[in-house]
Amino acid sequence: MQKFFLSRTGSALAVSAAMALGCTGAMAATRDVPTQYPHIQDAIGAAASGDEIRVANNFVENESFVTLSGKSLTIRSYTPNFSAPAPGAKWESVALADVNAALLTISNASLTIEGFESLSGDDCNVFYLESDVNLSIIDSVLTGTGRADTAGIKNATGARNLAINIEGTSITDNGRGIWLNRIGGTTSLNISDSVVSGNTSYPIAWESVDGTHTVNVTDTYLDTRNIRMTRFFGFRAPAGTLTTNDINFERCHFYATSDQGRYPLSIAGVDDAHDPNSTMTVSLRNCLFDLTDGEDNLETVAVNSQDDTATRRSEIVMEHCTVVFNGVNKCGIRLRENQSTLIASNCIFDAGGEGKVAFRSLRGKTISNKNLLNATAVSEVFAGGSVELSGTEIVGESAQFADGPAGDFRLGESSPAIGVGQDLGITVDMVGNPRPTPAGSLPDLGAYEYIVTASVPDWAIY
Repeated sequence: MQKFFLSRTGSALAVSAAMALGCTGAMAATRDVPTQYPHIQDAIGAAASGDEIRVANNFVENESFVTLSGKSLTIRSYTPNFSAPAPGAKWESVALADVNAALLTISNASLTIEGFESLSGDDCNVFYLESDVNLSIIDSVLTGTGRADTAGIKNATGARNLAINIEGTSITDNGRGIWLNRIGGTTSLNISDSVVSGNTSYPIAWESVDGTHTVNVTDTYLDTRNIRMTRFFGFRAPAGTLTTNDINFERCHFYATSDQGRYPLSIAGVDDAHDPNSTMTVSLRNCLFDLTDGEDNLETVAVNSQDDTATRRSEIVMEHCTVVFNGVNKCGIRLRENQSTLIASNCIFDAGGEGKVAFRSLRGKTISNKNLLNATAVSEVFAGGSVELSGTEIVGESAQFADGPAGDFRLGESSPAIGVGQDLGITVDMVGNPRPTPAGSLPDLGAYEYIVTASVPDWAIY
């Protein structure tokens, strides 16, 4: 089956490394590998904050387990004569089979790395982050062998104050894609124009303990394997600990693979041990959830908010999302937290009439505002859960996708989802088309606005 995701167009500008960790104001220098320095570690050792390490794009660095501490640096791939940035450099470790070792360990430092064709941790991690780290990865590939308990990006347990920016990057074939474990302080994760695919376990695994945390993921493809999902979890903290989590996905494609793919996105909110002002808020806008190839597991859902003890709380908002699922046991959403609420508006939940249920609510409250619901049943409720319908839903009608069997979930010309949505203030669709089209009309339901004559030049086949 062909899958689509929004392709990256143009090259990104490097994020400035001007966080002056120990910067004295001296003019920045360039350090060239391998002409001036035989290895990247040698250049890091000689560099001062603000310097740029230029790596020839025909160079393969095999020196592994490097440490960066107390400096602000840029490491960028260049042409062999260092006349201009050019992608292609490789930095690859040799196997060490240590789950806490990494190609590069970073502590109290700022790093921008750009244009690497391969950043490979092999049987280890690619990046291992200790506290107070600002890491930007641009136009690169993070990969490994898929060994359990390793990741493209992993933090030391208890790390604090992490800022991670990923742009135009593929994170593939690692154990986990991004693994932020029991983080505290102030943390941000920003991902755009990227692919997190083919990792053995979680594409993104996130556990916050205390502090303020923000996640923004845009124009990105994420797949799930080994019954693992993109997961955000409020880790149990001492009583009275304030934790705020603000999780945002926009124009993203979640895909469950055909072998063991389960629910693509899981939210486990903050629990009663936290300060009562703690929050786990999640927004999903213009996103596609494709479960058509996932296994027919009783608990397979597209968006899953869960905790068996029912003490967690989260607030999830879905707007202009398309959720496709089939098989008699699948459902579109499962909400299983007693204190949690999920509000879905202008969305499509289409199982071709074969999926078990659009909304399954165990303890939590699900609110539906103007959605297309095409499944065997609209809702199931258990253990005090509830589903509230607005009365404006389109029930039991196919969304009539352009070519669903081929993975094209744009709307066909006869779709009942065209021109019937509410104005939610969202001005573009999943691929950047104006919403609504034509101007002045009502928006379409789902992730895609129907455009009569539009070609989609920014799409690429994945």
